[in-house]
Amino acid sequence: MTAEITHPQHDINSPENLARRERGLEIARTVDGEAAQAVIDSLADISPALGHHIAAFGFGDVYARPDLDARSRQLVTIGVLTALGGCEPQLRIH
Repeated sequence: MTAEITHPQHDINSPENLARRERGLEIARTVDGEAAQAVIDSLADISPALGHHIAAFGFGDVYARPDLDARSRQLVTIGVLTALGGCEPQLRIH
C-alpha cells in the first residue's frame, strides 16, 4: 500500500512546486555557483524529494526572503554552521 498525497506541498511535481524549485535553483546558483546543484543532483538516487525541498524551501522560500541582503544572509549561514560544528562540507559551499 502506498501513501496517498494528501497535501499539495507533497506533490513535488506540481506546477507550483516546480516553480519554487526553479526559483530556488536560480538563487542557489547566485549563492553557491554549481555546488548547490551538485548537492541536489547527488540526492537524486537517494531521495529526490529531499533534493527538491532543499532547492524549493531552503533557497526558493528562505533565501528568497527580502528581509536580509545576500551578504548578511551568508554571514548568518556561516555563523550558524560554525556554531553547529561538524558542518565542514556545508561551510565549504558557503
